[in-house]
Amino acid sequence: MGIDDELKQHLFPHTFTLARYALSLLAKDFQAQAPDEAQDVVQTVFIAAWRHWETIEHRYEKKVLLQWLMTSTLRECCRRMKKPPREQVDIEDIDDFISLVAEFPGDMEHVQTLDLREMIAQLPQPFGQIIFAKEFFGLSFQEVAKKFGVTRERMYQLHALALVKLERVIIEARAQQEVQERTSAKGVANA
Repeated sequence: MGIDDELKQHLFPHTFTLARYALSLLAKDFQAQAPDEAQDVVQTVFIAAWRHWETIEHRYEKKVLLQWLMTSTLRECCRRMKKPPREQVDIEDIDDFISLVAEFPGDMEHVQTLDLREMIAQLPQPFGQIIFAKEFFGLSFQEVAKKFGVTRERMYQLHALALVKLERVIIEARAQQEVQERTSAKGVANA
């Protein structure tokens, strides 16, 4: 498995968690620009992870990698807010941090259970392409806007709409999964 495949497998499931964490840290200082800043922070953290991938100890352990990513997110947010950098995120506090961050319907466990790429592929076009370009290929809003022949401001709107549509698909998939789990649990109980 190449480094790109490893990064996709180990980093991308944390995209929404890190974006929400960054947004919670940046909201007060950046207000209306906070969502854009949060996305930029996550991109910066992913670039740092790519650069330092081989040196991240225990990078294949989910919680250890998340600790590294959240610490990098925290430090990058502090840098952008021109505040002194904080200590690293304690591994014991990760679950608390995640629960404090506004929950996205595709939280970490759920995104790992369901194949996110398939859900994005279900979206009507160009929404799926926008999410892939922005979130998976790491293109900037300007680059994606140019690719689709729209302004950057319009791309912000289309990206937000794409995320809403993805959220609906995830909610529907979660509901279907819960029904299947209840059905199989009833089947086991009746057997």
